[in-house]
Amino acid sequence: MTQQANLMAGKRSAPIWALLAIVFLGWNEFMVVLWNPLYLIIGAVLFILGRQMYGELDVDAELQRGPIMGLINIYHKLGGVLHKVAVQNVEAAQHLGGA
Repeated sequence: MTQQANLMAGKRSAPIWALLAIVFLGWNEFMVVLWNPLYLIIGAVLFILGRQMYGELDVDAELQRGPIMGLINIYHKLGGVLHKVAVQNVEAAQHLGGA
């Protein structure tokens, strides 16, 4: 009965990101992340930092040189880029906090 009502109302299935998270994490871990805001916040922060690092390291351009040379170059740039991203995020946090 509920399925028919949902179909008539035009409701679709769960969003694709939720289905991918369930497949990747498994149902129990997905529910833990969903119901524990600390895990959700940590996951979001790590995702944002990962995106920043990926952009600053210019991974695509480095890997076009070849997988071995690209990984070596990324490894050598990692320390400086990590410091740069950390400083940028601290400055942004201070700017948001009004300090």
